[in-house]
Amino acid sequence: MTGHRLDIRYAKALYGYAESDRSEQIIYDDMVQLMSLYIESPDFKRFLSNPAIRPVQKGKILHVLLQDHVSALTLSFLMLVLRKLRISNILGIAKAYIEVFRDKKNIETVVISVAQEPSNAQQSLLQQKLEALLQKDVVCHYKINPNLLGGIKIQYNSLEFDASVASKIKRFKRTFAYNLHRSKL
Repeated sequence: MTGHRLDIRYAKALYGYAESDRSEQIIYDDMVQLMSLYIESPDFKRFLSNPAIRPVQKGKILHVLLQDHVSALTLSFLMLVLRKLRISNILGIAKAYIEVFRDKKNIETVVISVAQEPSNAQQSLLQQKLEALLQKDVVCHYKINPNLLGGIKIQYNSLEFDASVASKIKRFKRTFAYNLHRSKL
C-alpha cells in the first residue's frame, strides 16, 4: 500500500474513533501541534525516523515528551502507529487527519496573498465574504508578498483569483505588446 493511501486509512480510522468519543476537535488540535513539531524540529524528525532506536524505547520517550501536550487518545494512537512500525508516516497521517476533519466539518482552506498585512477588520470582512460565496466555514492563511504591489490573490482548491496590481500590469504589458505588434503588420 502506498504511503498516501496508508496515511488516509489511519487518519480515517482515527477520525472514526474520535467521532464516537466526541473528541474530533481535540484530536485535530493535537494533529496540528504534532505536525508543527515534526516540521519545526529536525531533532524530533530524526528521532522518529532513526532505526537504531527500538520502537519500545521510542514509545517511552514519546510518552514522556507528549503526555502533557496531547490527549490520551492521541498518545494511544501514536503508540499503535509505533507498534505497527508506521511512525515514519506520522506527518502524512496528521495531514490526512486534518483534511478528513475539515472535509467532515465543511471547512475550506483558502490561501490569500497580499502585498501588506491586512487589518483585522479587512480579514474579518474577507472571511465573511468567502464563507458566503463558498457556503462553507473558511480558514484563511495569509501570505505577505510585496511583489504583488497591491490588490489580492486568492487560492482555493485548484482555483486562483488574481486581482493583484502586478498581474494587472502584466496583462496590460501583454495587451500593449500585442496591439503594438498588430499595428506594425
